[in-house]
Amino acid sequence: TWTLAGSPYIVAGDLTVQTGAVLTIEQGVVVRFNNSDALMSGTDLARIELTVRGTLVVNGTPGSPVTFQSASGTSAGSWVGIILEAGATSATISNAIVEHATTGIRSSLGGTTLNLSATTFNRSNTGLLLAAGTPTIDRLTTTICGNGVSVQGTAAPTFTNALVTSSGSGGFVISASSGTTTIENATISGGSDCIFATSNLNLRDSIVTGCADDGVDVNLGTTAVTYSNVWGNGTNFEGAVGGTGTFSANPLFVSATNFRLTSNSPSRLSGTTSDDQGPLPYVSDATPGLYGTLWSSTTVAAGNTTVAGDLTVAPGVTL
Repeated sequence: TWTLAGSPYIVAGDLTVQTGAVLTIEQGVVVRFNNSDALMSGTDLARIELTVRGTLVVNGTPGSPVTFQSASGTSAGSWVGIILEAGATSATISNAIVEHATTGIRSSLGGTTLNLSATTFNRSNTGLLLAAGTPTIDRLTTTICGNGVSVQGTAAPTFTNALVTSSGSGGFVISASSGTTTIENATISGGSDCIFATSNLNLRDSIVTGCADDGVDVNLGTTAVTYSNVWGNGTNFEGAVGGTGTFSANPLFVSATNFRLTSNSPSRLSGTTSDDQGPLPYVSDATPGLYGTLWSSTTVAAGNTTVAGDLTVAPGVTL
Protein backbone atom coordinates (compact mmCIF):
# COMPACT_ATOMS: atom_id res chain seq x y z
CA THR A 1 0.00 0.00 0.00
CA TRP A 2 1.25 3.44 -0.93
CA THR A 3 0.12 6.01 1.62
CA LEU A 4 -0.08 9.78 1.70
CA ALA A 5 2.58 9.77 4.41
CA GLY A 6 5.08 8.27 1.97
CA SER A 7 4.18 10.56 -0.93
CA PRO A 8 5.58 11.51 -3.37
CA TYR A 9 6.80 8.13 -4.60
CA ILE A 10 9.65 8.34 -7.13
CA VAL A 11 9.78 5.43 -9.59
CA ALA A 12 13.28 5.03 -11.01
CA GLY A 13 12.71 2.04 -13.29
CA ASP A 14 10.06 -0.31 -14.64
CA LEU A 15 7.70 -1.50 -11.91
CA THR A 16 5.56 -4.66 -12.14
CA VAL A 17 2.67 -5.79 -9.93
CA GLN A 18 3.03 -9.54 -10.27
CA THR A 19 0.23 -12.14 -10.41
CA GLY A 20 -1.34 -12.54 -6.97
CA ALA A 21 -0.01 -9.19 -5.71
CA VAL A 22 -2.14 -6.13 -4.95
CA LEU A 23 -0.93 -2.54 -5.18
CA THR A 24 -3.24 -0.14 -3.35
CA ILE A 25 -2.66 3.61 -3.66
CA GLU A 26 -4.43 5.86 -1.17
CA GLN A 27 -6.00 9.25 -1.80
CA GLY A 28 -3.71 12.22 -2.33
CA VAL A 29 -0.66 10.15 -3.27
CA VAL A 30 1.62 11.52 -6.01
CA VAL A 31 3.63 9.02 -8.08
CA ARG A 32 6.44 10.47 -10.20
CA PHE A 33 8.30 8.59 -12.91
CA ASN A 34 11.89 9.41 -13.83
CA ASN A 35 12.61 10.27 -17.45
CA SER A 36 14.97 7.31 -17.92
CA ASP A 37 14.56 3.63 -17.08
CA ALA A 38 17.13 2.31 -14.62
CA LEU A 39 16.20 -1.29 -15.51
CA MET A 40 16.28 -0.74 -19.28
CA SER A 41 13.55 -3.37 -19.72
CA GLY A 42 9.93 -3.72 -20.77
CA THR A 43 8.29 -2.43 -23.94
CA ASP A 44 10.48 0.69 -23.94
CA LEU A 45 14.08 0.33 -22.80
CA ALA A 46 14.52 4.05 -22.30
CA ARG A 47 11.35 4.98 -20.40
CA ILE A 48 9.49 3.68 -17.38
CA GLU A 49 6.24 1.73 -17.33
CA LEU A 50 4.00 0.49 -14.52
CA THR A 51 2.79 -2.99 -15.50
CA VAL A 52 -0.06 -4.74 -13.71
CA ARG A 53 -0.36 -8.54 -13.80
CA GLY A 54 -2.10 -8.77 -10.43
CA THR A 55 -4.46 -6.17 -8.96
CA LEU A 56 -4.32 -2.38 -8.95
CA VAL A 57 -6.53 -0.30 -6.64
CA VAL A 58 -6.35 3.50 -6.86
CA ASN A 59 -8.51 5.18 -4.21
CA GLY A 60 -8.51 8.89 -5.02
CA THR A 61 -11.28 11.25 -4.02
CA PRO A 62 -12.63 14.37 -5.81
CA GLY A 63 -10.77 16.64 -3.41
CA SER A 64 -7.68 14.46 -3.06
CA PRO A 65 -6.94 12.60 -6.31
CA VAL A 66 -4.07 10.22 -6.96
CA THR A 67 -1.61 11.70 -9.47
CA PHE A 68 0.71 9.84 -11.84
CA GLN A 69 3.15 12.19 -13.59
CA SER A 70 6.66 12.79 -14.88
CA ALA A 71 9.32 13.51 -12.26
CA SER A 72 10.80 16.14 -14.55
CA GLY A 73 9.05 18.33 -17.11
CA THR A 74 5.55 18.21 -18.52
CA SER A 75 6.13 16.79 -22.01
CA ALA A 76 3.98 13.97 -23.37
CA GLY A 77 5.91 10.70 -23.55
CA SER A 78 8.16 11.39 -20.56
CA TRP A 79 7.21 7.93 -19.25
CA VAL A 80 5.38 5.04 -20.91
CA GLY A 81 2.24 4.83 -18.75
CA ILE A 82 0.21 2.21 -16.88
CA ILE A 83 -0.12 -1.15 -18.67
CA LEU A 84 -2.93 -3.46 -17.56
CA GLU A 85 -2.07 -6.84 -19.06
CA ALA A 86 -4.65 -9.31 -20.37
CA GLY A 87 -4.01 -11.83 -17.58
CA ALA A 88 -4.21 -9.30 -14.74
CA THR A 89 -6.80 -9.89 -12.04
CA SER A 90 -8.47 -6.46 -12.07
CA ALA A 91 -7.94 -2.72 -11.87
CA THR A 92 -10.11 -0.26 -9.96
CA ILE A 93 -9.10 3.35 -10.55
CA SER A 94 -11.13 6.25 -9.19
CA ASN A 95 -10.36 9.97 -9.07
CA ALA A 96 -6.90 9.78 -10.62
CA ILE A 97 -4.86 12.16 -12.77
CA VAL A 98 -2.51 10.59 -15.34
CA GLU A 99 -0.24 12.92 -17.28
CA HIS A 100 2.94 13.23 -19.36
CA ALA A 101 2.78 9.60 -20.60
CA THR A 102 3.04 7.95 -23.98
CA THR A 103 -0.29 6.23 -23.23
CA GLY A 104 -1.79 7.12 -19.87
CA ILE A 105 -3.50 3.75 -19.38
CA ARG A 106 -3.33 0.85 -21.83
CA SER A 107 -5.78 -1.88 -20.85
CA SER A 108 -6.08 -5.41 -22.26
CA LEU A 109 -8.30 -6.56 -19.38
CA GLY A 110 -11.23 -8.69 -20.45
CA GLY A 111 -14.89 -8.36 -19.53
CA THR A 112 -15.61 -5.76 -16.88
CA THR A 113 -12.47 -6.25 -14.80
CA LEU A 114 -11.47 -2.64 -15.49
CA ASN A 115 -13.40 -0.25 -13.25
CA LEU A 116 -12.35 3.28 -14.23
CA SER A 117 -14.17 6.39 -13.09
CA ALA A 118 -13.60 10.13 -12.55
CA THR A 119 -10.12 9.98 -14.07
CA THR A 120 -8.34 12.74 -16.01
CA PHE A 121 -5.67 12.30 -18.67
CA ASN A 122 -3.47 15.32 -19.47
CA ARG A 123 -0.65 16.00 -21.91
CA SER A 124 -0.10 12.45 -23.17
CA ASN A 125 0.25 11.08 -26.68
CA THR A 126 -2.86 8.98 -25.98
CA GLY A 127 -4.94 9.34 -22.85
CA LEU A 128 -6.71 5.97 -22.60
CA LEU A 129 -6.24 2.96 -24.88
CA LEU A 130 -8.59 -0.02 -24.62
CA ALA A 131 -7.65 -3.22 -26.47
CA ALA A 132 -10.17 -5.63 -24.89
CA GLY A 133 -13.08 -5.88 -22.51
CA THR A 134 -16.54 -4.40 -22.12
CA PRO A 135 -16.05 -1.88 -19.31
CA THR A 136 -18.35 1.03 -18.51
CA ILE A 137 -16.18 4.09 -17.97
CA ASP A 138 -17.79 7.04 -16.24
CA ARG A 139 -16.63 10.67 -15.99
CA LEU A 140 -13.52 10.34 -18.11
CA THR A 141 -11.73 13.61 -18.91
CA THR A 142 -8.94 14.09 -21.43
CA THR A 143 -7.26 17.34 -22.41
CA ILE A 144 -4.23 18.24 -24.53
CA CYS A 145 -3.62 14.65 -25.62
CA GLY A 146 -2.70 13.60 -29.16
CA ASN A 147 -5.65 11.18 -29.10
CA GLY A 148 -8.01 11.40 -26.17
CA VAL A 149 -9.31 7.82 -26.32
CA SER A 150 -8.32 4.93 -28.58
CA VAL A 151 -10.48 1.79 -28.85
CA GLN A 152 -8.77 -1.17 -30.53
CA GLY A 153 -8.74 -4.96 -30.72
CA THR A 154 -11.85 -6.62 -29.27
CA ALA A 155 -12.80 -3.79 -26.93
CA ALA A 156 -16.48 -2.81 -26.79
CA PRO A 157 -16.66 -0.18 -24.04
CA THR A 158 -19.40 2.17 -22.88
CA PHE A 159 -18.45 5.73 -21.99
CA THR A 160 -20.79 7.86 -19.87
CA ASN A 161 -20.30 11.55 -19.05
CA ALA A 162 -16.97 11.90 -20.86
CA LEU A 163 -15.34 15.30 -21.47
CA VAL A 164 -12.74 15.05 -24.24
CA THR A 165 -11.22 18.39 -25.28
CA SER A 166 -8.20 19.94 -27.01
CA SER A 167 -6.99 16.76 -28.68
CA GLY A 168 -4.14 17.17 -31.13
CA SER A 169 -5.57 14.64 -33.56
CA GLY A 170 -8.70 12.68 -32.55
CA GLY A 171 -10.98 12.87 -29.55
CA PHE A 172 -12.21 9.27 -29.89
CA VAL A 173 -10.37 7.03 -32.35
CA ILE A 174 -12.35 3.79 -32.68
CA SER A 175 -10.86 0.91 -34.68
CA ALA A 176 -11.94 -2.21 -32.77
CA SER A 177 -12.25 -5.44 -34.72
CA SER A 178 -15.65 -6.34 -33.25
CA GLY A 179 -18.36 -5.09 -30.92
CA THR A 180 -19.78 -1.59 -30.56
CA THR A 181 -18.41 1.43 -28.74
CA THR A 182 -21.17 3.36 -26.97
CA ILE A 183 -20.74 7.01 -26.00
CA GLU A 184 -23.46 8.64 -23.87
CA ASN A 185 -23.70 12.19 -22.50
CA ALA A 186 -20.27 13.23 -23.77
CA THR A 187 -18.88 16.56 -24.85
CA ILE A 188 -16.12 16.22 -27.43
CA SER A 189 -14.47 19.43 -28.60
CA GLY A 190 -11.25 20.38 -30.35
CA GLY A 191 -8.81 18.44 -32.49
CA SER A 192 -8.81 17.32 -36.09
CA ASP A 193 -11.66 14.77 -35.84
CA CYS A 194 -13.83 14.73 -32.75
CA ILE A 195 -14.72 11.10 -33.50
CA PHE A 196 -12.95 8.94 -36.09
CA ALA A 197 -14.44 5.45 -36.41
CA THR A 198 -13.66 2.42 -38.52
CA SER A 199 -15.90 0.15 -36.42
CA ASN A 200 -19.35 0.20 -34.82
CA LEU A 201 -20.40 3.35 -32.94
CA ASN A 202 -23.44 4.27 -30.91
CA LEU A 203 -23.44 7.97 -29.97
CA ARG A 204 -26.30 9.58 -28.08
CA ASP A 205 -27.14 12.50 -25.81
CA SER A 206 -23.82 14.14 -26.68
CA ILE A 207 -22.30 17.39 -27.97
CA VAL A 208 -19.66 17.25 -30.73
CA THR A 209 -18.22 20.63 -31.64
CA GLY A 210 -15.17 22.66 -32.59
CA CYS A 211 -13.12 20.11 -34.53
CA ALA A 212 -11.14 21.41 -37.50
CA ASP A 213 -11.84 18.50 -39.87
CA ASP A 214 -14.87 16.35 -38.98
CA GLY A 215 -17.24 16.09 -36.07
CA VAL A 216 -18.20 12.44 -36.70
CA ASP A 217 -16.04 10.72 -39.34
CA VAL A 218 -17.05 7.13 -40.06
CA ASN A 219 -15.20 4.96 -42.56
CA LEU A 220 -16.44 1.47 -41.67
CA GLY A 221 -18.93 -0.16 -39.37
CA THR A 222 -22.47 0.66 -38.31
CA THR A 223 -23.13 4.06 -36.78
CA ALA A 224 -26.11 5.38 -34.84
CA VAL A 225 -26.08 9.03 -33.77
CA THR A 226 -29.21 10.07 -31.86
CA TYR A 227 -30.32 12.98 -29.69
CA SER A 228 -26.98 14.73 -30.14
CA ASN A 229 -25.83 18.21 -31.11
CA VAL A 230 -23.14 18.14 -33.81
CA TRP A 231 -22.20 21.73 -34.61
CA GLY A 232 -19.35 24.03 -35.58
CA ASN A 233 -16.94 21.47 -37.04
CA GLY A 234 -15.14 21.71 -40.37
CA THR A 235 -17.65 19.10 -41.59
CA ASN A 236 -20.18 17.87 -39.07
CA PHE A 237 -20.67 14.40 -40.59
CA GLU A 238 -18.36 12.44 -42.89
CA GLY A 239 -19.61 9.00 -43.90
CA ALA A 240 -22.48 9.16 -41.42
CA VAL A 241 -25.73 11.04 -40.86
CA GLY A 242 -27.53 12.23 -37.79
CA GLY A 243 -30.47 10.13 -36.63
CA THR A 244 -33.49 10.81 -34.44
CA GLY A 245 -33.19 13.87 -32.25
CA THR A 246 -29.90 15.04 -33.78
CA PHE A 247 -29.49 18.73 -34.65
CA SER A 248 -26.81 21.38 -35.21
CA ALA A 249 -26.76 24.56 -33.07
CA ASN A 250 -24.37 26.49 -30.87
CA PRO A 251 -24.52 24.68 -27.50
CA LEU A 252 -23.92 27.98 -25.66
CA PHE A 253 -21.32 26.83 -23.16
CA VAL A 254 -20.32 29.07 -20.25
CA SER A 255 -17.02 29.81 -22.04
CA ALA A 256 -14.44 28.34 -24.41
CA THR A 257 -12.91 26.43 -21.49
CA ASN A 258 -16.01 25.81 -19.33
CA PHE A 259 -18.30 23.33 -21.07
CA ARG A 260 -21.24 23.61 -18.69
CA LEU A 261 -24.48 24.60 -20.41
CA THR A 262 -26.03 28.03 -19.97
CA SER A 263 -29.74 28.77 -19.50
CA ASN A 264 -30.70 29.13 -23.18
CA SER A 265 -28.59 26.28 -24.53
CA PRO A 266 -30.43 24.22 -27.17
CA SER A 267 -28.69 21.17 -25.66
CA ARG A 268 -30.76 21.50 -22.51
CA LEU A 269 -33.62 19.00 -22.20
CA SER A 270 -32.73 17.55 -25.62
CA GLY A 271 -31.45 14.10 -24.68
CA THR A 272 -33.17 10.77 -25.14
CA THR A 273 -35.16 11.13 -21.90
CA SER A 274 -35.41 14.95 -22.07
CA ASP A 275 -32.26 15.30 -19.99
CA ASP A 276 -29.43 17.70 -20.82
CA GLN A 277 -26.89 16.64 -23.42
CA GLY A 278 -23.23 16.28 -22.46
CA PRO A 279 -21.62 15.61 -19.07
CA LEU A 280 -22.03 19.14 -17.63
CA PRO A 281 -25.74 20.03 -17.43
CA TYR A 282 -27.21 23.45 -16.81
CA VAL A 283 -26.90 24.55 -13.17
CA SER A 284 -27.48 28.29 -12.90
CA ASP A 285 -25.35 30.05 -15.54
CA ALA A 286 -27.37 32.56 -17.55
CA THR A 287 -26.94 32.95 -21.29
CA PRO A 288 -25.65 36.54 -21.63
CA GLY A 289 -28.31 37.83 -24.02
CA LEU A 290 -31.61 37.08 -25.69
CA TYR A 291 -30.81 34.18 -28.03
CA GLY A 292 -30.83 30.40 -27.96
CA THR A 293 -33.82 28.47 -26.61
CA LEU A 294 -36.18 29.80 -23.96
CA TRP A 295 -36.96 26.88 -21.67
CA SER A 296 -39.04 28.92 -19.22
CA SER A 297 -41.61 31.68 -19.77
CA THR A 298 -39.95 35.06 -20.21
CA THR A 299 -41.23 38.65 -20.26
CA VAL A 300 -39.21 41.22 -22.17
CA ALA A 301 -39.35 44.64 -20.55
CA ALA A 302 -40.57 47.68 -22.46
CA GLY A 303 -38.00 49.44 -24.62
CA ASN A 304 -35.51 48.35 -27.24
CA THR A 305 -34.27 44.75 -27.02
CA THR A 306 -31.49 43.30 -29.18
CA VAL A 307 -31.72 39.68 -30.26
CA ALA A 308 -28.15 38.53 -30.90
CA GLY A 309 -28.91 35.16 -32.51
CA ASP A 310 -31.66 32.72 -33.39
CA LEU A 311 -34.30 32.60 -30.66
CA THR A 312 -36.57 29.59 -30.10
CA VAL A 313 -39.52 29.51 -27.73
CA ALA A 314 -39.74 25.91 -26.53
CA PRO A 315 -43.08 24.03 -26.43
CA GLY A 316 -45.19 25.06 -23.46
CA VAL A 317 -43.18 28.26 -22.93
CA THR A 318 -44.56 31.79 -23.32
CA LEU A 319 -42.53 34.80 -24.48
